Amino acid sequence: MSIRIGVDIVDVDRLRRQIDLQPEIIHDLFTDSELASSRSMRHANAFLAGCLAVKEAFLKATETGLRDGLVFRDIEIISNAAGISGIRLQGQLRLRYG
Repeated sequence: MSIRIGVDIVDVDRLRRQIDLQPEIIHDLFTDSELASSRSMRHANAFLAGCLAVKEAFLKATETGLRDGLVFRDIEIISNAAGISGIRLQGQLRLRYG
């Protein structure tokens, strides 16, 4: 078994500008649950940028990338009652990594 690390940084202002230019992109990048969570946050754009950074880091760590029908929405950032974050895989990624 090999262990890999993925690291990524997403510029909050750049993401906000991209969403302002292409509002529909938000539904390509984030799940309904992530968007709902962001609406209740004071720094919603920072939260969404963090979610995107985690998704990109996951794709790097798994050497998956966005190909063969994979989409960012297949990776959902979740947190439990204690505020501990995790990843829930959906779609093709769930089939691949369970």
